[in-house]
Amino acid sequence: MPTQESREEKRRRWAAIRAAAEQQKPKGQLIHQAILTSASEAATPHTAPPSACADSPISPFTAPHNGDLDSVPASPDVMLVDKQGNHSVASSPAAHSPAAADYDPVQDMLDDRERAAQKSQLAELSSDAYHEKDDRTLSTLTAEKSVPMKKQEKEFDMFASDDEDEDEDVETKATETSAPARGTVLDEKMLDNWDDPEGYYKLISNELVNGGRYRLIKALGRGVFANVAQAEEVQTEDGDPKRKLVAVKMIRRNELMRKASQKEMDFLRKVNEADPQDKRHIIRLLGSFEHKGHLCIVFEHMSKNLRDLLKEETNGHGLTLPAVRIYAKQMFLGLQHLLNCQVIHLDLKPDNVLVSADKKTIKLADFGTAVDKRDIIERTEYLVSRFYRAPEIILGMEVGYPVDMWAVGCTVYELWTGKILFTGRSNNQMIRAFMDCLGWPSEKLLRKGLANNVLENFELGPPLRFISREVDQHNKLSVRKIEQQKKIHRDLKSRVHEAARNISCGGPTVTELNDLADLLSASLHMNVDKRISPKEALVHKFLASKSTAPAKAASPAVVKAPLVKNGRTSMRR
Repeated sequence: MPTQESREEKRRRWAAIRAAAEQQKPKGQLIHQAILTSASEAATPHTAPPSACADSPISPFTAPHNGDLDSVPASPDVMLVDKQGNHSVASSPAAHSPAAADYDPVQDMLDDRERAAQKSQLAELSSDAYHEKDDRTLSTLTAEKSVPMKKQEKEFDMFASDDEDEDEDVETKATETSAPARGTVLDEKMLDNWDDPEGYYKLISNELVNGGRYRLIKALGRGVFANVAQAEEVQTEDGDPKRKLVAVKMIRRNELMRKASQKEMDFLRKVNEADPQDKRHIIRLLGSFEHKGHLCIVFEHMSKNLRDLLKEETNGHGLTLPAVRIYAKQMFLGLQHLLNCQVIHLDLKPDNVLVSADKKTIKLADFGTAVDKRDIIERTEYLVSRFYRAPEIILGMEVGYPVDMWAVGCTVYELWTGKILFTGRSNNQMIRAFMDCLGWPSEKLLRKGLANNVLENFELGPPLRFISREVDQHNKLSVRKIEQQKKIHRDLKSRVHEAARNISCGGPTVTELNDLADLLSASLHMNVDKRISPKEALVHKFLASKSTAPAKAASPAVVKAPLVKNGRTSMRR
């Protein structure tokens, strides 16, 4: 047995090695590159920018078609979401899949940027390039766990469990029950610098902004481009005494981020103008203003995002089938509206789909990476967060509307199962995950991709072989060639049925599960020409089911029926 002293010496030695390795990692460079890539407008040099159309008083887009698009899902009195109950996942084909609620897409983005940098051997950024945040503190910008502003110096983690202490909870509750705060206008001359060292605005509770129109309440979260505050409208244009909650996104003091955010507003204005009655499930842009050198964007207030919903209210095991049906239909309505407006979102995932407080409505959000279909879209293999990245992106094929359908298909699967469908650690392993679930692509389809992208992953036949590049637990790379297989090891249908296993009562019928599996298979077709369109999805038999709205319940939980432990399924036939 080693002595305690030798253990301590070994611990110190490894700590020193890790510290030295951390200093050599090009973290700053990678995050810089991510920002520069997202904010760049150089990808569309031969087309008019979105702002050119936004300045026109007439929307350049045709209104969405009538018919199925006007048929919104019935609003239940209470939205039931969580399946609820005990789960036995040991025998599940998805037992080794990570829970959707625990996934952090930002870290995946950083990993992908690192691979891209190593692959292309990017040059070092100049020393005057903007210093980005440490990657451990990055988060998405929507539906975060709220933290009081006085605790803002504490690192924020939107996927962490409720880490506010008891005093904070008491303080928040007291604030909510007390009389409406009046707020204070803070003169810019009061402080020499209102920003933190990274260019984020230092949010101050009860500060009045935009000429006293909004009172900042608390911080909602922080992301790469901005921090977000919950605010209330204390001065309304129509004199309405009711104070409406809004979300204020305060962009960091950085020119590239400002330009990217202005581009996001241009897209939102277009899609909002084409939806004057707010029926197409796209987040509403309410306005913008300048505050102490920061561009501030005002959005309608939503409760949380779908990933938070899965984590906080379903124990990570998925939603009820009626809830999945309603949310899926609303996402397809949003996709159809984007298609009518010639907009591709390019970053759809549960994190960017927001849920209303009553859980009856979802809206697509975060258009920071959106593009106009008429623009020149660069064929880069790192578009979209990796777990929601369509195969045509990885293989260098043409990028179009179907990439959003693929991402929504992955999201709908997560809503039902609580698991992430494709979880490859790299683009190469993502392809393997596709094939394990959906089968192999044909050589004819592969030839539509860029040669370098295809030959990096496949050896054309006959027989067709997949070049699997695997990294073991010791971070050693091994390469092996796998011949095309006809049998699918874990097909989509079996995974969908598995999520209904052990539901004790009120579970879905076999027909309903087959319909969901069929819709997902159509949404996740490897061939974009055969992938279902939003219009076709809206009339799919799964969405046409008569049990669109769940029955009334005594509590506003969104849960699946209790599960039994005996391993038997309660699916009705």
